[in-house]
Amino acid sequence: MSFPVGIQLAVLAGSQEVPLPMAPGLADLLIDAQVTEVADGQSLFRLTFGAQRSDKGTGPDTQVLAEGSMSPGNRIVIMAMQVAMPTVLIDGLITDIWLDPAQNPSQSRIVISGADLSVAMDLTEKIRGYPDMDDELIVLEILAQYERFAIVPETIPPVESDFPTVLQRTPVQHGTDLDYLYALANRYGYVFTLRPGAVPLTNTAYWGPPKRIGVPAPALTMGDSGFANVNQIVFTQDGRAAFQVSGLIPGPTEATPALPILALEPTLL
Repeated sequence: MSFPVGIQLAVLAGSQEVPLPMAPGLADLLIDAQVTEVADGQSLFRLTFGAQRSDKGTGPDTQVLAEGSMSPGNRIVIMAMQVAMPTVLIDGLITDIWLDPAQNPSQSRIVISGADLSVAMDLTEKIRGYPDMDDELIVLEILAQYERFAIVPETIPPVESDFPTVLQRTPVQHGTDLDYLYALANRYGYVFTLRPGAVPLTNTAYWGPPKRIGVPAPALTMGDSGFANVNQIVFTQDGRAAFQVSGLIPGPTEATPALPILALEPTLL
């Protein structure tokens, strides 16, 4: 792989608690590394290794699999190193291994793919109650179960959130922890993301409104001019998507009248 001058790629792989630098033999086989990050949802990674075979039927794909650090469920940390200062691109877990044999043995590939550490939150379905907890406390309670990943929670309390008592109702989770975190976020128009922290092997879990304040990015430009920065762009409009939401919020007791709600029209800002 080639990178800009002064920038190197570093990959840690191995156990979920203490991943180690990738073995030199594997590093020599690495052809491509891709990291995809979205505003709301899981970040993804993809590592492509050469898997050409010799006349005896053996090849580096055996080394990639037999070495052990690239097994499903193991942790992968991909970092960009500049002047010995690491910038973590993704901290995640391996989910899939693909072997792509080709008619030309020199073009065979083995692909290791996965997603960020929220994969660990999406493995076990549960039915669990959270008595005397509002939604923000539930989020903190769920994230506390994954302290082995050094997750620092960043939660923004919803303005319209209530604090139900056991006499009123008890929130109940039906599904995986990740599904429930997404459901709690969608209730308020929030997002839930898990991103690498400033220090390797630490992560920040954000549960709050979308972050849309920052330095404006350059405009997406197509064409033959020197300002072009994309090769293809596609726009779609979903005519069946919800445009505006309205309804009633029942009071905590039968004697309390229901409160009408009307969401603001969606905006791109």
